[in-house]
Amino acid sequence: MEMERYKAENADEIIWLRLNRLKSSKLCEKLIRTKLQKENRELSEQVIVDKSVGLSAAIQSAIGYWDGTAGSSNAIVVTYYRCGDYG
Repeated sequence: MEMERYKAENADEIIWLRLNRLKSSKLCEKLIRTKLQKENRELSEQVIVDKSVGLSAAIQSAIGYWDGTAGSSNAIVVTYYRCGDYG
């Protein structure tokens, strides 16, 4: 994958645009394959697919937490976990 350069007045907006792109499991799969190729490593196809789905799900959860939506389920779960109120 080629290096991307962004130029903007609002850096936060660019970061959010980039993160939102990573919600795609196909893009995550491409990133994982590129990293494996650079490191001259191999993983089975199923492991690559599983990792890409997991990475995109983690990105979606992080975005759900940080999007500022009051009462979002992601924010509630993370808050309980951080505070130890999950038991």
